[in-house]
Amino acid sequence: MVTFGGHQFAVEKGRIHVGQAKLTIPMKGSAIKIPLSVSFANRTELLKEKNVRGHIGLTFDLDVLAAAVRR
Repeated sequence: MVTFGGHQFAVEKGRIHVGQAKLTIPMKGSAIKIPLSVSFANRTELLKEKNVRGHIGLTFDLDVLAAAVRR
């Protein structure tokens, strides 16, 4: 038995491997950054979703804009 989020789950014996990685690519000369990330696991007992999804994000650093205005 495994307790997760206040619920108990019956799982098979064995190892569970989970990993996450993130890479942020700054765009030269601007405040825009492109984050790329990936998550993986070898077992799915705790997932109740039937869909696999991907997300694409774009971030903008307002501190760079504020510093340019102060110059």
